[in-house]
Amino acid sequence: MTIKDLNENEQLALVALLRVIVQADKMLSSDETQVLSLCASEIGEKRFLHVTRRAHRELRDQPLAAVAKLVERPESRELLFSRLTKVAECDGLVPSEIEYLAELAGLWNITFSPR
Repeated sequence: MTIKDLNENEQLALVALLRVIVQADKMLSSDETQVLSLCASEIGEKRFLHVTRRAHRELRDQPLAAVAKLVERPESRELLFSRLTKVAECDGLVPSEIEYLAELAGLWNITFSPR
């Protein structure tokens, strides 16, 4: 499965959750920018922009659990979690990122062992 295979709700959740992880350490690193650019390329830049705007409008004040519920398929959860972990790890995990990832792992029944 790839990001292009995600349905609209899953793409929406991905973008919203990426924002949460990127903002968790209060800094957008160049490594995080590269991972975000890769996601945009995979979805398609026009589509990514549309989904980003929609996520900002609809999900910016939603709790993590509400956003997580948008992703129902286990294979989609695994893909999103893998991407989110990659973004968090690319510039070193900080406690707030670990907290978000651990909460998400619990909601999605995914094993998470921070490195």
